[in-house]
Amino acid sequence: MSNQETPKIHVIHLFKSYFPETFGGIEKVIELICRLLRKDNVQSDIHVLSENIKQKRIEVDGTPVTRSK
Repeated sequence: MSNQETPKIHVIHLFKSYFPETFGGIEKVIELICRLLRKDNVQSDIHVLSENIKQKRIEVDGTPVTRSK
């Protein structure tokens, strides 16, 4: 399967925080999982809680991140 094909699997990662607001082990693991899944043409989205919802949707290292209060 090439990376040009439409993703057949979509994974949503839920966690309490993520880059750039926090930087820790879990955040690194989530980023690694997203990067490795992307190689297999799996689309990942990350949803987190955040006080900073002025910029509700951002992209971190090619993965969409949605912030909610």
